[in-house]
Amino acid sequence: MLRIAGVRAVVLGTLATLGTGCLVDSIDEGPAQGPDMIGRVCTAQYAVTGSFQQTMPRPVNPEDGTTLTGCWPIGVWTFQVQQEQTDCSPAPGILPQYQFRVEERLDADGIQYQVTTYMTDPTARNRVKVSQGGDGLCEGELNLFSTDGKEVWILKPELYADNHLGGDGEYSLHKSDQWIGD
Repeated sequence: MLRIAGVRAVVLGTLATLGTGCLVDSIDEGPAQGPDMIGRVCTAQYAVTGSFQQTMPRPVNPEDGTTLTGCWPIGVWTFQVQQEQTDCSPAPGILPQYQFRVEERLDADGIQYQVTTYMTDPTARNRVKVSQGGDGLCEGELNLFSTDGKEVWILKPELYADNHLGGDGEYSLHKSDQWIGD
């Protein structure tokens, strides 16, 4: 249902009406029905659990010799997903395990950066990134795309201080290719 909201104003003796409209749900008619605006056919939600194996020690503060705290994602992230709910039939397939590696490197100018590699199937269409934040010290994000780009998995493992991984993820099946490329 389209509802119109308006404002009337008298400007130097002239009556002006300004209006705007928006789609809203009606209590009598129920929620608005229609196609998914981004072309999703169905979705699934997952819980993520796993472990982290650090491959390089945390840096030490040169001024006082203390170990730096916060997000230190350098190592191998290994995790599993468990489906929590889905409206897809049949339910989307999941792998027994997902794994990616984060490495720290220096460029020619001595600036540090991170390299992330999806290890489970390096030939798969994927994107991997890690940042500080989420519920843990670090949050990873692994995006996987089917060959035709219509199936998308977004898995978000979170690294905690005791090196366990938790988090969540989602799957969506789309009507069109979602892969943009590298």
